[in-house]
Amino acid sequence: MTADKNPPYPAATTEMKSEKKVSKDMQLRQIKYLNNIVEQDHHHFIKRRVSSMLGLKLFRTANQILSGVEAMQMIKKEQVNLRDQSVQNQSNFIYPLFGLAS
Repeated sequence: MTADKNPPYPAATTEMKSEKKVSKDMQLRQIKYLNNIVEQDHHHFIKRRVSSMLGLKLFRTANQILSGVEAMQMIKKEQVNLRDQSVQNQSNFIYPLFGLAS
C-alpha cells in the first residue's frame, strides 16, 4: 500500500494486519508528498473561489457553486469533451451537476 507520511498510517497498518483485515505480506510504502500533486491541482482553484464564498449560509448553495466550479475545471482541462456535442448533450452534462431538470 502506498500512502503519504501521515504518522497514523504505520500504526493503523499494524493494527489491520493483527486483525487480519489485510495480508501479513502487505507492505506500507510512505512517500512524503504523494498527495501534493493531486491536492494542489484540485485545491488551488477551489480555494481561490471558496475564499470569497465563506459567508454562504446554506449547504445546498455551497454544493451547487462547487459543482459548477468542478464542472468548469473539467471542461477547461478537457476531461470532458463538449465541443463536438450538441447543445442538448451539453445541457445533459451540466444540468444534473446543479440539480436542475434538463
